Amino acid sequence: MVSPRYFLAIVLGLALAFIAWGAISSSHMIFMQVSLAGQIPGAVAGLLGGFVVALVAPRHKVLLAFLTGTAISIVLLRFFLRHGIPRFDRDTLLYCWPIWLGPSFALGGYLARNLWLSSNTSLERTREG
Repeated sequence: MVSPRYFLAIVLGLALAFIAWGAISSSHMIFMQVSLAGQIPGAVAGLLGGFVVALVAPRHKVLLAFLTGTAISIVLLRFFLRHGIPRFDRDTLLYCWPIWLGPSFALGGYLARNLWLSSNTSLERTREG
């Protein structure tokens, strides 16, 4: 049976990612442009979202973070390519910024898993000593 913590991890991770993306994008006009600076909100949102997904998920932390990022990336790309105005005359990687959400979520999940493992090993050392 699937634990409800997986669903909670996905919902909290996506919520924090959207809040972080909105806060960073609205903080300065340079983050709303289609340039390398415009990639920063998506990357930071992915890192934070993946971090939260991995902290809340009981097992398979990095995999769940990657799958969450990939799923939201597919949904956003499908929406942008169908309803948006794709401008492929310039750099495609800048216009299709959601492709960076999957790796960003995975990196955030990896960082959270390593933080979790290091805190557990230090906790075990304090109990032994």
